[in-house]
Amino acid sequence: GDDDIAIKSGKDAEGRRIGIPSQNIVVRNCHMLNGHGVSIGSEMSGGVQNVLVENCDFDGTNAGLRIKT
Repeated sequence: GDDDIAIKSGKDAEGRRIGIPSQNIVVRNCHMLNGHGVSIGSEMSGGVQNVLVENCDFDGTNAGLRIKT
């Protein structure tokens, strides 16, 4: 499977130049089936901050939360 929810914020030099982070993200009351759950990355040149995941069911996922580097 693939990412159920993917959080990204820019890629390579262009992402660093613009520099806008993904921020203030709330993932709530959801059901994820198979896949990789909530994934942060891999295109993260702008950064990420303030992510909340609560009251979610992960059924058959590889991970609940996956941070890609």
